[in-house]
Amino acid sequence: MLSSEPAIRQHSLPKVVVIEDNPAVANIYMTVLAAAGYDVALAMDARSGMQRIRAVRPDIVLLDLNLPDAPGTAVLKAIRADVGLSGLPVLVLTSSNRVADLLGAVSAGADDCAVKPCEPGALLYKVSHLLSRGRPKPILR
Repeated sequence: MLSSEPAIRQHSLPKVVVIEDNPAVANIYMTVLAAAGYDVALAMDARSGMQRIRAVRPDIVLLDLNLPDAPGTAVLKAIRADVGLSGLPVLVLTSSNRVADLLGAVSAGADDCAVKPCEPGALLYKVSHLLSRGRPKPILR
């Protein structure tokens, strides 16, 4: 027998952790992402960022390179060194447009980089693109 009630689907919103120490910039990113349908959590420094990542288990991380307690590359290296997190896509956001800084982020394991201020459309495109392709999962033996 078919029910006349509509089927209820449980869709979870893609989860994003934003690690950004500038409250104004963090607010912009959180507003843009939430308006686009993402479930967004914020951390203001490296230590709380790693705690938030482990608690939330996000689908993607937006990571500032310049954090008050540690460089963003240290967070990135910690993510890549953790077997449970190593496949997590990470978009590095930096106010530096120096090639050396961008290459340093990529060599530390960033999936992509964006120079701040990042236009909302570009930010959403990069996040969507990284979520659609993901990262290769590590082979466990």
